[in-house]
Amino acid sequence: MPGFGSAAPDLPPAPENHRHYRTLWISDIHLGTAGCQASFLLDFLKHNDSDTLYLVGDIIDGWQLKKGWYWPQSHNDVVQKLLRKARKGTRVVFVPGNHDEAAREHAGASFGNVSNRGVLPGDLGRRTGWAGGLYLTSGSLVGIGVEGLYAQRGLVADGASPEPTRLDYADVPLYLQVQLPLGPVRPFAYAGPQVSYELRCRTAGGDPCAETSERRKWDYAGIIGAGIRLGGNLRFGLEGRYVYGLRDLRLSTITSSESYKTRSFMILGSIGR
Repeated sequence: MPGFGSAAPDLPPAPENHRHYRTLWISDIHLGTAGCQASFLLDFLKHNDSDTLYLVGDIIDGWQLKKGWYWPQSHNDVVQKLLRKARKGTRVVFVPGNHDEAAREHAGASFGNVSNRGVLPGDLGRRTGWAGGLYLTSGSLVGIGVEGLYAQRGLVADGASPEPTRLDYADVPLYLQVQLPLGPVRPFAYAGPQVSYELRCRTAGGDPCAETSERRKWDYAGIIGAGIRLGGNLRFGLEGRYVYGLRDLRLSTITSSESYKTRSFMILGSIGR
């Protein structure tokens, strides 16, 4: 996993065994294969930072994932580490290669998000945020899809401030997709599990949420969605998704004595090959 760059002369001294560069390039990682040296990459990312990080080709090996699914925890750790660097200010640029050419940009809005009652998210107008990331799918009629998304969520507790507590999550859904290739029009539907990790939590006043032993940053959910893709070599898509959280996030330590689970509607657009 080569990284190249020139050290920035005006930066403060870096901690021992830690370096900062203006630019780093990483290529040919091949996440999704048994030969991927994820532990070495994690060590490299731990000890090297940059203003800009280019992911140049074959970061995820979509060809191999089509033949057989292989995605151990260490590969999830790499994705989480890259998301964390982006959240802390690194400009991350993804350039697909031939093995991950199916990776498509994914962006949209997230509505509802967290609720303490029933199946529906309640007042959508007060809990609206954005979502964006990348996704990879295999197969033309029936296939598997995996995504890495940054999603904004929030909650408004009964009797609390009308301003929502704001939560930022990294979502990694994995789903089975069925697509009907009807020429340039391709309707599709999918369903599967999702793992999420809380990246940031802010109260209505903008302060960080209290860190307690009761808080749960990991969330598990089921997702279901459908949409349509249009076009030939360059496809445009629009879809709707519902996220049903399975875990009590123990947010009573923030706002009220109620329990809260993710209940989210998402409207997503995509563009890619």
